[in-house]
Amino acid sequence: MAGLAAGCYAQMNGYRVLPLTRTDLGRDAPVRLVEREGDLVLELYNYLGAEKSFWEMGWPGAFYKGKPQCGVYLEVAERAAYPDGRTFGQAVASGALLDKTEAPFTYAAVGERLWTVEYSRAGQTLGIEVDLMAWALKRRWTQNGELGWPMLESPLARQSRDGHIEVGGAMLDCGKESAWLFASPATGRYVAAYHGLLPAPLTLTVPGDKIDIAAMRTGTVVWYNGEVTVEMVNS
Repeated sequence: MAGLAAGCYAQMNGYRVLPLTRTDLGRDAPVRLVEREGDLVLELYNYLGAEKSFWEMGWPGAFYKGKPQCGVYLEVAERAAYPDGRTFGQAVASGALLDKTEAPFTYAAVGERLWTVEYSRAGQTLGIEVDLMAWALKRRWTQNGELGWPMLESPLARQSRDGHIEVGGAMLDCGKESAWLFASPATGRYVAAYHGLLPAPLTLTVPGDKIDIAAMRTGTVVWYNGEVTVEMVNS
C-alpha cells in the first residue's frame, strides 16, 4: 500500500487511485480521465478556468484558511495478484479510509489546521497528517506505529546527526549536526555534505587520503580521484 480519500476509484494498469478531499477554488472543478497522446491520465483540479488571483490563498491574510487540498491514495499490485481489475478494485474498496480535516478558522498568526488521512485493510495501515496552514508534514505511521524521520541509508550513502558516518570505505567526522556521506569506490568519487548551523571541524577520510577543514560551514567536500573541491555557503 502506498499513497492517500473518499468516494470513487479509477483503474490504471495495475494501479488503484482513490481521490482524497479537494478544495474547489472555482465552480465544478473536475475529476476526470482523459486521453493524452495515447496515455490515460487522471486529472484532479482545484480550479479550472481563466487566470485569476485567489484572495483566500493569500498568507498572511484575513481570509486565509490554509493551503488547498488535493491528494490521492495510490495502491500498486502485481497483475498476477488478482484475476482482473474489478477484483482488485473491490479489494481496495473494502478497506477503511479516514479522510478528516479540521474546521477552518479566521486567520491568526498561530494555530494549526490538520488534515488526517488513514487507509487500513487486512491488518495493514498507512497514515499521514499535514498542517494546512503552514503546509507542514506532522506525522506518518503504519500498523507498526510512528515512522518518525529516518535518516538516509543505502549501500552508497548515509546520513547522520551524531557527527560520524562510515560508508564504502570512507569516513566523515564533523560537528553533531545534519550531514551525509556518499561513496563510490568504483568511480573514485566521495562526497561529504555538512548542514550545520555553526562552523565545525570536518575530516573526510577516503582510501589513501584525508582532508581536514578547520571550520566547515554549510556546504560540500568532493574528492574525485585525488582532486578536492570544497564549496561553502557564505555566512
